[in-house]
Amino acid sequence: MLHLNAERPLKKLQDALDDPGIEVWFEDEVHFQLATTMTRMWALKGQQPEILSKPGRLKIGYFGAVNPATGELFVGTAYTFNSLTYQVFLDAFMAKHGKDGKRILLVIDNASWHKRAARKLAIEQPERFNVLFLPPYSPDLNPIERLWRLTRRVCTHNKYFNWLDDLAATLLGFFSAHAVPNDTLRSLCAIN
Repeated sequence: MLHLNAERPLKKLQDALDDPGIEVWFEDEVHFQLATTMTRMWALKGQQPEILSKPGRLKIGYFGAVNPATGELFVGTAYTFNSLTYQVFLDAFMAKHGKDGKRILLVIDNASWHKRAARKLAIEQPERFNVLFLPPYSPDLNPIERLWRLTRRVCTHNKYFNWLDDLAATLLGFFSAHAVPNDTLRSLCAIN
């Protein structure tokens, strides 16, 4: 769980979390590689498990935003992260979540591609959208990081994928299952 202190950005975040007219979403991006990632696993005593691994560095990226109050997840695919792909993600996000009368507060890190698109949207739609930048080098303050760890544990660790499309299909299946409000992500991404 995330514990908030009295620093200014976190005070603004706490005020937004207490306001029923504001939906708070946390955004981040992640890459998943086609190469197999190994982690601990059960095996019979004396037997070493073998898992195939694809050589190379093929990967797929995702922008993701999670609402810790509901557990709802919104994900967009991106093979590269830059201000253009981030703008496409923000436009799709706002088309889905920015129209029910509630304001959106998007909490993001200080990646260079975030700044232009997020500030532009905050200026163009101040009644619907605002942005809060996390303090530099503080990924532990972003609850979506916990979701990325869970995704790796459930979907990719100790699993072999022959093609990038197979990996993408597995990931999108997991993300789709959490695209609606759900208790799994609500408890995983809870903020206190």
